[in-house]
Amino acid sequence: YFNELVSIIDKPIPLREKIVEIIERDFKRLKEDPNLILFMANELHRDGDNLFPEFLVYKNVLRSKLHEQMQAEIETGKMRDISLQCLMPLVMGNLHFMFVCKDLVKWMYDFSADEFDSFVEKHKQCVIEMVTGYLFEK
Repeated sequence: YFNELVSIIDKPIPLREKIVEIIERDFKRLKEDPNLILFMANELHRDGDNLFPEFLVYKNVLRSKLHEQMQAEIETGKMRDISLQCLMPLVMGNLHFMFVCKDLVKWMYDFSADEFDSFVEKHKQCVIEMVTGYLFEK
């Protein structure tokens, strides 16, 4: 999971494309295993330092390469001035909610499994447009 994220961050592509690719990758992973995010959150809370040693690599890449690219795009006016700490919940929170609360969403809107799948595909596009629009369109 983290290795895939690091490989995206390492790509020599614009930050906007990286964010879209991260959203697409997370969405695909969550569709395959909707409980993954709950498991990871629980285990990180329980004993994260020992459970996911590769998370340290992710943190270092996030703090260096992603931060450097963000700062460069902010300084050139391509990206809104936002902190690295705000980027992750902005991207992930909007996407992960649909899978963490899948049963609630299905119940609230009387979605069948197929209707929910269709809905989350549309929601993914909303997340991409909302996040990239907020970050890169001034």
